[in-house]
Amino acid sequence: MNIHRGALLGMFLALGAGACDDGAGAAAAELEERGVTLLAEVEQEDFVLRFTKSAGGTIAVSEDGPMDQPSYLAHLSLEEHATPMEIFLAIDPEGEVPEELRIDHEATTKAPPRALSLPQVSFRSVSQGETAATCSLTADGGWFDGEWSSRGWTYHTYHNTSAAQTDSAQKAASNFITHVCNNSVAPNVDYSFAHYLYDRSLPNNLQFLTGDTDVKQGRRNVITVSSQSGTYQAQAVVSAWAAGNYKFGVMAP
Repeated sequence: MNIHRGALLGMFLALGAGACDDGAGAAAAELEERGVTLLAEVEQEDFVLRFTKSAGGTIAVSEDGPMDQPSYLAHLSLEEHATPMEIFLAIDPEGEVPEELRIDHEATTKAPPRALSLPQVSFRSVSQGETAATCSLTADGGWFDGEWSSRGWTYHTYHNTSAAQTDSAQKAASNFITHVCNNSVAPNVDYSFAHYLYDRSLPNNLQFLTGDTDVKQGRRNVITVSSQSGTYQAQAVVSAWAAGNYKFGVMAP
């Protein structure tokens, strides 16, 4: 398990550009320019979770993981209603919690952070009855449909699309989750595309909350915001040379 802290180092603006060799370093200039700070980056198996704070003060958590395995972040956010601090401790119980996550937790609840365990199930959903976590429309779309309706949430949208750019509707909420599955067929196996989250209730220079420009083929990217009111909008942007469908889902209470 590896942890990295500090400001993000770079994010390229040119959506038509290829994936950069230095990965996280190439993913940072724009985030830093927009005032987004990387509070922590934690690796667990083949998953990378990033904890960020936007210029407007919003704490967001994102996860990059394989599309054929269930999301840790989705389970902890939806099933456990975990704060970002609790998510951090579930992934790395012995890790040094960033002060911003501690402050955020104390502002959210008077209860001490819970010691949550990562689930050992085939698919992390309400029913716990799924047998696979894939990017197929049946598995991924079915999971999204089941999650929002089983929880009594009021907003849900899901796109099985090949559009160059897809924007969700703007949703006023205090909890928000969005994910993108990159299962397109591409001539270049190194192609990637972007997944962004905005808060449209903020001034223009503070609307950008977090994002990842390097969601590679075969990966699922999840972003969550919890217990923070805003008017959220998610966006997926596909590289110019990508081909085939991708899955883009959003849900909120």
